[in-house]
Amino acid sequence: MSVIAALPVIVFPASLYLKDPRPQRTQSQQTSKEAEGRRLQEGRRPAPAGDRHIAGQVNVTEKIQSRLESLKKERDEILSDKSSGENTSQELLEQLETERQKIVSEFQRLRQFLDEQERLLLAQLEELNKEIEKRRDEYVGKLSEEISSFSSLISEMEQKCQLPASEFLQVRRC
Repeated sequence: MSVIAALPVIVFPASLYLKDPRPQRTQSQQTSKEAEGRRLQEGRRPAPAGDRHIAGQVNVTEKIQSRLESLKKERDEILSDKSSGENTSQELLEQLETERQKIVSEFQRLRQFLDEQERLLLAQLEELNKEIEKRRDEYVGKLSEEISSFSSLISEMEQKCQLPASEFLQVRRC
């Protein structure tokens, strides 16, 4: 953006542009023979009043046209900057959307991965749980058999202890 474009545009009334830029002469100066003599000495011929007015209008019109062209050029530069800024902004928005989609996609992939890992680990835990229950049941069963065996032995020994000593000490022959 040009420095000129950053400055505020000041609009002047047309009367400022339409004034003759040359200093106005009083009536006495215009009719003065001395003033006319000086102009002739300087090599300038006094221009008729109508010609001076037309020359001033042409000069002002040229200034207005020049300023108008300058303003149009500045406007075109601003429009170009605006368009460029909009394009850049749109490109950045598109890049952001692409990045957003990548992030969403990556998190979906990670969620899928974690869900699968969770299912696998839970399945492994379930298998371990079943194995532990099976071994416990086997162990409890084995202990139950031993307890039963010991209970039978204890019961048999208690019965033998109830017998008279003569029978208790009797040796059996088969």
